[in-house]
Amino acid sequence: MKADADYVAGQIKFEQGLYQESVDLLAAILPGNANYFYARYTMGIAYSRLGKFEEAENCFRDITEQQYSNQSEQDLQDAARVKLGHIYFSGEKADIAQAAQMYGQVKPGSPVYDEAMLGIAWSFLKVNKPDEAMKPAQWIISNLPESFLVSEAYLVQGYCYFMKKDYKKAAASLEQAEKKTEQPAVSVAARDSARQAYDAMQGEFDSVQVQALDLARQLPTPRVQSKREALQPTFNKANQAIEDYAAFTQRAIQSDRFESNRKRILEDAGFTLATVKTKMGQGAAGDAESAKELNALDDLDLDE
Repeated sequence: MKADADYVAGQIKFEQGLYQESVDLLAAILPGNANYFYARYTMGIAYSRLGKFEEAENCFRDITEQQYSNQSEQDLQDAARVKLGHIYFSGEKADIAQAAQMYGQVKPGSPVYDEAMLGIAWSFLKVNKPDEAMKPAQWIISNLPESFLVSEAYLVQGYCYFMKKDYKKAAASLEQAEKKTEQPAVSVAARDSARQAYDAMQGEFDSVQVQALDLARQLPTPRVQSKREALQPTFNKANQAIEDYAAFTQRAIQSDRFESNRKRILEDAGFTLATVKTKMGQGAAGDAESAKELNALDDLDLDE
């Protein structure tokens, strides 16, 4: 019961932006507990936001090393692999091969498969293998047209064609990258509504936490066990509300990631498109500078 109370409290602290306090509570949840995967994943994100990437890596790796017991845990394991891939790709000492290996372990059907495919595409592009980079980018474009990552998949495809000196196809891909950034993200109204509903339950969350902690400290006598059973439906309701809000928050984070990348994608696509059009006008005269100009562009910019 105490572990359950710590989990609820830790998730609340996370949603409040109190990341270290969240970590301190969630760290007590050990393998074998039903909430272990969720707790470790939240800790990994919290550490990332605190700039403690080694600790974040350890949390995500903890998840990948456990045997999952249901679909939700399997999905979290895939998400942890993607986060590890991002850390290896973007770290001070980047390990592109290890990043690609993590991305490659995510199977089709996973909720983060598109993000893993984009990571693989960037990884191949980073080591100058445009043919290999093209395949996962095209998979996203063909199979997940509504994904937040489609615009970046077109950007990668444009880069690949640019490197292959197929400027006509590069131009078409880069124009699509620009066009796809116009899709609106999660609205402010939706965020406000979800936050208000969550805040309205804050008093109930606090009450459940206090009661659960109090009962957890008592010996499991028949009377105490009866009280625990009576509290369980209220606890489950609070726990479900927290998980629902966390799921909405994840969608909002994906939306924010798209918004934060919007300017970068537009600038990179626009710059490369202008360069492509120049090459199309120059023929082979400007090819010697193509790789330098491409390398000057920003590449993968994935956060938590």
